[in-house]
Amino acid sequence: MIIYYILFSMITIIIISIFIYYYYYVNNNNNNNLKKFKDMGNVLPRPFVSIKDDKNKKINCVLVSHPFTRQEGENGTYEQYVQWKNEGVEFVGVTSFSEFPGYLTNPYDTMSDRNDICWKNHNYMDYFDIWLSCFKDPYKHIDNDKKIALISESDFIDTNRFKPDRTMNKQYDFVYICNKDHEDCDSGWNYYIRNWELGKECIDIMCGKYGMKGIVIGRSNCPLLNNYGNLCDTKDFMSQEELIKVFQKTKCILLPNTVDASPRTLTEALSCDCRCLVNENILGGWKYVNQNTGEFFTDKNNFEISMKKLFNNYDNYNPSEYFNNNYGKINSGKKLKDFLCKHIHKLRNIDTEYFTL
Repeated sequence: MIIYYILFSMITIIIISIFIYYYYYVNNNNNNNLKKFKDMGNVLPRPFVSIKDDKNKKINCVLVSHPFTRQEGENGTYEQYVQWKNEGVEFVGVTSFSEFPGYLTNPYDTMSDRNDICWKNHNYMDYFDIWLSCFKDPYKHIDNDKKIALISESDFIDTNRFKPDRTMNKQYDFVYICNKDHEDCDSGWNYYIRNWELGKECIDIMCGKYGMKGIVIGRSNCPLLNNYGNLCDTKDFMSQEELIKVFQKTKCILLPNTVDASPRTLTEALSCDCRCLVNENILGGWKYVNQNTGEFFTDKNNFEISMKKLFNNYDNYNPSEYFNNNYGKINSGKKLKDFLCKHIHKLRNIDTEYFTL
């Protein structure tokens, strides 16, 4: 009987020791691994996006750009959000990833599963009352009691870096960007978002029917609908500096994209004076398309009409001038400052001309 009592006591002590170790050592270690906001640099891990003043100093306000995918523990996105919130950081939602905060429709995205814990464990409408939106109809994905402004991440590109080079001859009629997902060219995240199937049909019209010269970036080993010889260059991933040069020597960027919320390549190209042919059903980026920048299309049946209109009136568009006058870090930054200061009073004390991303 005494032996059983001793064994029971020993087992109890071991269990209690494990319990103490876990809660006082492991948990404390995890908490210590969460970074304090003041110790973080200007570039935050996604889904967090820092907001800076006109002196490039990070302010105590952060954008959240997609669902909380890293769950619990030392790298938990939600845990980091809670810690920074307790430190006095303000949070604002931004629609720059597919339909977020609505459910995602891309079948090649793991977050398209509505039973994923990034949806089941979190209600983003409870977390964020203020939103920067790219949508034509923001209330389709955001509750109608939220404060919303038509401001996108893609508004804030550096127009001092992305700019025309008038000394360059136009080598290409069009550029289309669709990064390769894997060896199978006919499936994947980019395949769906960048609308590869419609993209190939547009290229067939431009190169095959009209003999235009184009460049496709990201799908060098993916077959097109036909062989266009030297009329269509295909390249792998490019550095940003290389991409800027391509934009500067290209007449038009082709975006058949649909479930694309913040197409920076569009604003980068416009800033370099590329015209644009954009899918009218694109989630974000539609606001940049007008008589100054380019034309809309919806499918291969009306693409040819829009394409001919754009190239026949090429000199009547002025995309870089339009973008510089309406967007970029300063213009968009002033709009961002006005909107955030209107709804977050403590930000009014910051001495800055504008906020930027």
